[in-house]
Amino acid sequence: MIDIANGPTISDCKIDRRVLKMEVTGQPVGVKVKHDRMVAGSWEERWTVDRCGTPVAYNISFRSDGRGGTDITARIADVADSQKLDSQKPGSEKLDSEKKDSEKKD
Repeated sequence: MIDIANGPTISDCKIDRRVLKMEVTGQPVGVKVKHDRMVAGSWEERWTVDRCGTPVAYNISFRSDGRGGTDITARIADVADSQKLDSQKPGSEKLDSEKKDSEKKD
């Protein structure tokens, strides 16, 4: 059973995370590579992940640790961004067109 107020829970769907989209949102700044390892610099990306049929956006930051490694931080994007993505998920176009058809009939 799905709790409409709180959305799907782990028991309501597979625990399957599929990346739908990845995009660079902050261009690389000060990136330096030494012996095939990043020793300076940073950049940011936004990854959109399918969570139980709902696209959820994450802001991912990549920052050099100065020793050849990379610190990676992931945060859920703003709610407004996720709501915008929700309106773009497959099937939403059909719902919008169905609404238009029903408005024409009224």
